Amino acid sequence: MLPRWQRARDCFEGSDAVKAAGVKYLPMLDSHKNLGEGGLAKYEEYKYRALFYNATGRTVEGMAGALFQIAPIITVPSITEEQMEDVTLNGTSAELFGLQVTRDLVLTGRYGILIDFPVDAPGGASAAALRPYWIGYRAEDILAWRTERWEGREVITGVVLFEVVEERDGKDDFVMNEIEQYRALELVKGVYTQNIWRKISNSDRFIISETHVPTRRGVPLPFIPFTFLGSTSTSALVQKPPLDDLVIVNLSHYCTMADLEHGRHYTALPTPWVAGALGGKTGAPLYIGSGKAWSLEKEGRAGMLEFSGAGLGHLAEGEREKRKMMATLGARLLEDQASTSETATAVLTRHSGEQATLRTIAQAAEAGLSKALRFHVWWEGADASPLELKEVQYTVNKEFFSTKMSSQELQGLVGALQAEAISYETFYDQLVKGEIARPGVTAEQEQEAILVRSAALQGALGPVDPNAAPPNPNIGEVPGDRVVATGDWWKLVERKKKFVLLDNETGETLGTFDSQKKAQDEVRKIEEQG
Repeated sequence: MLPRWQRARDCFEGSDAVKAAGVKYLPMLDSHKNLGEGGLAKYEEYKYRALFYNATGRTVEGMAGALFQIAPIITVPSITEEQMEDVTLNGTSAELFGLQVTRDLVLTGRYGILIDFPVDAPGGASAAALRPYWIGYRAEDILAWRTERWEGREVITGVVLFEVVEERDGKDDFVMNEIEQYRALELVKGVYTQNIWRKISNSDRFIISETHVPTRRGVPLPFIPFTFLGSTSTSALVQKPPLDDLVIVNLSHYCTMADLEHGRHYTALPTPWVAGALGGKTGAPLYIGSGKAWSLEKEGRAGMLEFSGAGLGHLAEGEREKRKMMATLGARLLEDQASTSETATAVLTRHSGEQATLRTIAQAAEAGLSKALRFHVWWEGADASPLELKEVQYTVNKEFFSTKMSSQELQGLVGALQAEAISYETFYDQLVKGEIARPGVTAEQEQEAILVRSAALQGALGPVDPNAAPPNPNIGEVPGDRVVATGDWWKLVERKKKFVLLDNETGETLGTFDSQKKAQDEVRKIEEQG
């Protein structure tokens, strides 16, 4: 698979990477093979004139952009929400990490995520600052793996990963040397162990330079927190790159463009010809310009070469056909737009092939990222096992084309809601799909915002009679809430296995907690502060 992955990456990188590969993607012409007659220089000119049209890069960016045009919904406990802004400990958020994963899945159809835990606190920080972090591995860097069936599940029992680390040069502090190493993850008698293999200087041998046994709450892990992601599943099996066929046509198009530009160069430039000696002198140099005149001997003739024939026409037609092939294979960004307006149904039908592939990739990416997210949450301190953390989700957008709701459709939905033909949750779900509601906001959060806004408006109408009954005794609550405790100014409701503290007067949410005790501790803290 390595040549196919490298071929795809070169195409994604663009013209410089493809041309740097030389004859790997653009074979020499016969005239270039005679190095004694300047063939190599002629080949460089031939390659320089060639145009590489980066259909692969445009398609990858377009597909990944379609998935992340709406921010993913990342559902995690409140204790880990802030960590999602930097899951790699080098500034990469969970959203940007997911975008990189999706790019690689579209391009090579394979990726790996390791959830690790620092051995030492960076920069002298306290041990309390340590937390899980994510490391991404390209398809080429996952060198070997082993899986077994345990209790009906496929379990990873070994993975070997290639890495490059930097070390400061011992002689020059301004020089960083790149060191190649292999990280071997293995279950040894049911205990997760990491061995790092490094090459011995001036030798072809490798030795184990470090060994780690990661722990959680002082207990070694009974599994390897590594996740495989493919274009159709989270299986460890290697899958065909989704754009493999497009990459092949893209490189063929490059060769056609090289021949076409080569032919244009030699046939389009003006080339004079002369029959007969110039001024009676055979072999005299010819100069062209407005200040020069040729005096030919009797019967002498002169003219300009004109190209005729279908050769270049065939090349131009071949170039157009290959562009259409790339459009059919997924490069819709290269396709000419329809000259007439299309209905929404026609657009969806025209793109149905790409939607099917992209939706599968989206589902596979979502499953793999959710699995990595559960490893992270579990390692951070969740009581349930990663398999039981079903509520922890990384949800990717699967509506790839704009389907903005019309005013007539909105009126119909409102009517159905008022007639109690549909629930508020169904109504709100349609608002999200129709690009009316705010992305990333749940129906419960929207209801809560409506109640808070309503309470604020009522308070703005004037002073409230203290003897009057409250205008809304359920202020701040959303459907499904269960009141578990109340006070003079507060109430505590259970909402989706969380405890939400509400202000009785405004309905404002004062905090969300994992347990009732933590919520009541917060009440005492607020009261002590007055």
